[in-house]
This record gives sequence, C-alpha cells and structure tokens, in this order.
Amino acid sequence: MTLYGQTMTRTGSIFALGLAAVVPFGVLSIAVTTRYLAPDEYGHLAILFAVASFVTMFCGIGFLQGTMISVYGIADDGDGDGDGDVDGFDTTIREMTLAEAATGPEEKKRLLGSGLLVVVATTSLLCGAVGLIGAPLATALFGSGWVGPVLWMAASAWAGGLWRLMHQIPRMERHSTRWAVLQWARPALVVLGTWLALAAGLGVSGVLMATALGTLAATAIAFVVSRHSFRVAPRRGDLAYLWKAGRAWVPLIFAVAVQTNISVFLLGILATPSSVALFQVATRISQFPIYFADGFVTAWPAMERSPISLAAKAQKGLREYSAAAFTLLALSTLGLLVMVCLFADALIHIAAPSYRSAASLIPIVAAGAAAHVAFRGVFRATGFSRRRYWYTFLHLLWVAPYAAVTALLVPLNASYGVAIAQLAAGITVTACFVLLDRHSEVTTPFQWRRLGLALLVASGCVAVSQLIPAEGVARAALSVAAVVAFPLLLVATRAIPPQQVGTIWAIAGSVVPRRVSRAAARRRLAAVSPNERQALYLVASERRDPGAAARLLGIPESVLLARVARGLRQFGEDENRATPYDHIIGRYLLHGGTTIEQDALAAHLRALGIDPLELHLLDDAARTVAKVRRGAGEEFGALAPNS
Repeated sequence: MTLYGQTMTRTGSIFALGLAAVVPFGVLSIAVTTRYLAPDEYGHLAILFAVASFVTMFCGIGFLQGTMISVYGIADDGDGDGDGDVDGFDTTIREMTLAEAATGPEEKKRLLGSGLLVVVATTSLLCGAVGLIGAPLATALFGSGWVGPVLWMAASAWAGGLWRLMHQIPRMERHSTRWAVLQWARPALVVLGTWLALAAGLGVSGVLMATALGTLAATAIAFVVSRHSFRVAPRRGDLAYLWKAGRAWVPLIFAVAVQTNISVFLLGILATPSSVALFQVATRISQFPIYFADGFVTAWPAMERSPISLAAKAQKGLREYSAAAFTLLALSTLGLLVMVCLFADALIHIAAPSYRSAASLIPIVAAGAAAHVAFRGVFRATGFSRRRYWYTFLHLLWVAPYAAVTALLVPLNASYGVAIAQLAAGITVTACFVLLDRHSEVTTPFQWRRLGLALLVASGCVAVSQLIPAEGVARAALSVAAVVAFPLLLVATRAIPPQQVGTIWAIAGSVVPRRVSRAAARRRLAAVSPNERQALYLVASERRDPGAAARLLGIPESVLLARVARGLRQFGEDENRATPYDHIIGRYLLHGGTTIEQDALAAHLRALGIDPLELHLLDDAARTVAKVRRGAGEEFGALAPNS
C-alpha cells in the first residue's frame, strides 16, 4: 500500500498542479476585468458566466459520459465506474481482465472517435439553440445591448462543451503532466485574450469572446496531443450504444450543474453584484490548498486500472484497499483545510485590496469544498448494491438541506448564508451515504475512529490559534506553530499510529520524485548481466526501435524484449527470476502507443498470471533507466555493440 500511496500522491500532486491553475489565473482575471468594468457590468458578466457554465454541463450530456465509460470505464467527472466496479467489485482480477479483453484497444479508439463526433454535433445544436433563443429574448427583456454578450456566452459554452471531452483524454490516458500543462494553457490563453479585448474597449462581450476563443484554442491543442488515442470510423449503432452507456448519468449531471451554479444565481437575485464578487473571490482562493485533494480524487478513477492499483486491491482486498485510500484522502484534505483556516487573512492578499472583506468567508467555503471532496471519496470507496443510483439521488437531495439552511440564514447575510448552506448540504449527503454503506451487505471498513480523532485535533489547533490574541508577525508565527503541531498531535493521540509514520513520511516525500544518484545507477548497472545491459543500452540510451535493435544484435525481437525485461528486473534489484512471458512484459514496458493499448497488454499479462505489482516495479525501473541514461552513459557506452 506504500507504493500505491506514493504513486497516487505523486500523480495526484501533478493533477492538483493542473487544477490549481484556475486560482492564479482566476484572481488575475478578476484583477483585469474589475479595472475595465464597472460593478454593474461585472455583476452582469458573473451571471452570464454562470449561465454559460450551466449550459456547458449539458453539452453532449449522456453521450460524453457514455463515451468515457465505454472507452475508459469512467465517466467524465471522475465519479463513474467501469463494468468491473459498478455496484461492487465482486469479480476476480482474472475475470475482470477477460471482460476487458472483450473490447479491444482498436475498438475503444474507434468508439472514442465516434464519441467525439457525437459530442461536437450535440454541443453545436444545444449552444446554437441557446444563442438563437437567448439573443432575441435578452433584447426583449433588457434591450439591444445584450445581443452580443448572449451570443458570445453561447459561443463560450460551445467551446467549453468540446473542452470537457478533449481535456479528459490525457487524464484517462494517465498522462498527468500533459493534462496539467493543458489546464494551465487554457486559463492563460483566456486571461491574455481578456486583457486584449478589454483594452480594445469590447467590454462584457470581449471577456466572453476571449473565453470562447481561448478555450477553443486549448481544445485544439488537446486534440493534437491526443490524436493517436482515437480514430474516426463511425458505425450506425454507435449513437445508441454510447447513449445506453451514459444515459444513467443524466440526472447526476443535472444535479451537479445545479449545485455548481445555484449559489451564484441565488446571490445574483438576492444580493448586490459586489456580494457576488466577494463570494466568487472567496471560492477561488479557498480552493487553492484544497486542489491537492481534488487532484487525488481526479487521479483516483484514472489510476483504477493501473497495475499498482490492481496489485493493492489483490494484496489488501478491495474494501480494505478502498478504506485505506479514503483515509489517505481524508487526512490530507483535513491538513489542507487546517492551513486554509489558519492563513485565510494572508491568502486574501492574493486579491486586490477591495476584496479583503472576503477573508472571513474563505474558511467556510473551503469547508464546504472539503465536504464535497469527502462525498466523492466515500462514493469511490464504497461498493454496496445500487450505490451509483443512491449517489445520483443524494446529489439531487443535496438541494433540500441547502434550501433549508439558505432560508434560515440568507435573510441575515446572503453571502455567509449560501456558504454555510453548501457546507451543511455536503455534510448531510455524505452522512447519508455512509449510513447506506453501513447497512449494506458489502461494507467498507472506514477508519472513522481515527478520522474523528483527527477532526477533533484539527478543530482544536484552529480554535486555540484563533482564540489567542495576536496580530501581524505574532499571528503568522502562531499560525505556523499550529500547522506544525497538527501532525505531531495526530501521532501523539494515535490518530496516526506511530508505526505508520514511516509509511506516511515515504508517501508524503513522493510528491518530489526521488532521483537515483549516479553512484547508485553505476552500482545497479554493474549488477545487470552483459546481454541484458546491452539490450538496455540500445533501447534506453540510443532509443532504438526494438526491431532495429534486435536486427543489430542478430537475435529475434522476442529475445531482445525478454532481455529488456530481465535487465530491468536486475536493475530494479528484484529477484532474478525469468518467466516464459518476459518477451510480452518487454513489449508492455517499451510500448509507445496509447494507454488504452498498454492497458490491454497489461490485462493480457494479468490473465497469464503475471503479478501487477511486478509490472509496476518494472515500469518504474524503466522510467528510472530513461532518466539516468545521460548520467550513466559511460557505463552503457562501454558495453555498446561494435557492429
């Protein structure tokens, strides 16, 4: 489980880095737009963006989710499941691999291409209808000045609908760095376009235009980098097939769209534009530290079919594995929430001085976001019958506690009322889901005692820090002391058992990948047999194609692939045990195609009895060799073939 935790933490951190791009560019966008737009104009812009977000959620609805589930086994929002993990993972790993083999990689790539065509078509129809109906409606209600903004709002929703599909492909292919770069590229393009449009005097229409064009440009980049993951060869039955796979998620997408935008709509009706602005700033800043937790949840479904995840499930058992993964998610989220609460006054300085009053909103909004992360995490960790339908129902039920708390608190203060309502609703639906799991036949052994104790420790650290009177440097020092004390108190109270400190430290340290020193690389290479080292030299240092390398050595390609697998096994200091399938393992490790194809090879190897943990360790060794090839070039070069 340590290896799994390290892999998830490292991958989750990269995903979090991509998600975190929203925050600085979001704050920069606010700084730019508020300089050029009057408060009333900015309020109108916020409402139009909320409408665009709502429309975007319905672009390709059903078909988009059906495409992701058919190809990757996961819905686009990360809360879906594959065939092997719907309403309980009751199949063995071997049975799951046989089910995966039923749909080959080429068919999955074809389905992804068909899904792209369907999403483009349905998105264009929906957003075209919104523009055609919305423009004359806005003219009748508000005057001719709204025609341009409404049309560009529809265009930004259209671009966002295409982006929703295209940016998911690198994520599901587990290209976390590529995905993170795309997450930074999109807001960068949008903010740059916004500044140019506002400087040119285009006003609200200019901001929406920049959003549409910047998103479309980022989508085009995503299309180019992922073009090998799909092929366009539609068939007559694809439309019905994709809809059947994704239609169950339509109510869930509707509920998520309501949850995402209801607070802005409500504040737009009940409060002033400045209240909307303060709430939005608090939301963006409060989520900055929480983005690691979001990155973990984002990485979790994408990693479900990876060899290390399958190995962890096989070793611990699915339910125990899921509980351990949720505990890791909950503790890391709680630690980040503590930092948000303690440093809210400092974090608000990211925004302009006119937004300082939003500081007190940040902890409440952050807690609401953490509750939603917990809800998603509980869903991922459970496996009781019909849990997916309960998950959808509770998303819809979320509105009930939200409405009740809003009715009580909004008359007192609109911004705080909706923020507290979000927190209360998140806690309510999470508690309901936990109760459903506890009364099911297949329960997940959540470590609630440990997590409850950790929550008490966190609350105590924040409360003591806030109750002690201090200002300026003293306040900052007190906050830092509370942050340092939090993990120490977790160990002292045994919320984290002392024997697990080493494991947690190893997991936390994996955020920064550990590099193999030159001396260690030399020692490891010296332990590799000459024939295997020669094969590694050709494919790792010279990056030759396996077929060309085999011809150079005068051996069959299968022999070279087997030598690569055995050489990596020796380099990774694993047992020097050969298997009859080493040539297939070598092909898996050197595979340069899509993750869909590589996962198909991994499924075949698992069906042959190869331990997925071994595949993970060998893949890790291959990445290490690729990184040290320059530093250890002389060791490789000394054994280069003379031919």
